[in-house]
Amino acid sequence: MISRRKLLFNSYLGLGSLALADLLAAETTPGNPLAPKKPHFPAKAKSIIFLFMEGGVSQMDTFEYKPMLEKYAGKQMPKAERTVGEIATFSAAPNRVIPPVAKFQQRGQSGRWVSDLLPNIATSVDDLAFIHGVKVDNNNHGPAVYHSLTGNMFPGSASIGAWVTYGLGTENKDLPGFIVMGDRRGSTIGGAGVWGNGYLPAA
Repeated sequence: MISRRKLLFNSYLGLGSLALADLLAAETTPGNPLAPKKPHFPAKAKSIIFLFMEGGVSQMDTFEYKPMLEKYAGKQMPKAERTVGEIATFSAAPNRVIPPVAKFQQRGQSGRWVSDLLPNIATSVDDLAFIHGVKVDNNNHGPAVYHSLTGNMFPGSASIGAWVTYGLGTENKDLPGFIVMGDRRGSTIGGAGVWGNGYLPAA
């Protein structure tokens, strides 16, 4: 039998040798995969906060002003022509047009339409960039989430954070290049696969 004191003593020395081996390897091994890399273009941003709000508020109630929704509020939606599958089924159902839940106003020097739901964000609208071309190839939540966060609707591809770390490196190899803070009520569809490294190196 080995005493607890002896076990802790031996473990401590073992961990120290592992740490020393890692430090020596870092000094002698060229090409640290996490070393900062020079970007193609000068970067203005030092960090990014990416909010992925699965099932969040509709774009038609925030930044995507659609005046026709007010004009046709409560009326039957017209059937979408030349569609098949689920889109055709949804289109043929007795759906009614729902108007935005709040008024829209043009904000800032850019005249950007912003919902009255977001009065604080509206004050900084000229400092924001809006991308209105995101498209996924599946309207089911699971594949659509994978497609949004990895570029592929099938599991196994690298996430946005992994690509950024792979492409730019990190200023501190002892800290993660990116972190994910999930909703305490439950993980997003797909779990850790949507923020993993996929086929990129484990580093």
